[in-house]
Amino acid sequence: FRRMHEAKLNGLPIVDDERRVVGYVDQLEMLLVWVRASGREGLLDGEVVEAGQVVARMDTQTLEAELRQAQAQVRQAQQAKATATAIVAQRDSAKATAIAVVAQRESAKATAAAVVAQRQSELALADKELTRSQQLAFKGAGSQQQLDTDYTRYKSTTAALSAAQSQLLEAQSAIAAAKAQVAEAHAAIEAAKS
Repeated sequence: FRRMHEAKLNGLPIVDDERRVVGYVDQLEMLLVWVRASGREGLLDGEVVEAGQVVARMDTQTLEAELRQAQAQVRQAQQAKATATAIVAQRDSAKATAIAVVAQRESAKATAAAVVAQRQSELALADKELTRSQQLAFKGAGSQQQLDTDYTRYKSTTAALSAAQSQLLEAQSAIAAAKAQVAEAHAAIEAAKS
């Protein structure tokens, strides 16, 4: 009620001015005053008044308190929105990081798969060399030292293949974990948007 409010009475204005309500008298017998407030002091209906006399005062303290409360609620809502926007941005960043981690894990998996293929090839060669050394040793045409060397190489490449296969499994597990982080980040974003 700090702004000017107008209403009409018999075509003439009733104006809220400096928190005083001024009305117009019809036939000096009946007074109509429109007051929209919880607290009011003024004349009784039908009371005779003089021109320019204050006929009602409005207690605007309650309205002003309600206005301040509403303004505070607006500020709180704006702060909550800003916080939620920041949380969504943070979650978006976490999701982007998780997606990058997935790509990195996929690359590590590809590298591990290449190492496994290399170790399988090395093992196949070591197996052939060991078989040849065994056949030569059985015929007495090969040395024991060559047989021992080929046997050691075969065992070594078997162990290297096993290690490479373990790294491949580890890379696959890391991919699954990273994908779970992406899903978690996505869910957190959706929750923050709600």
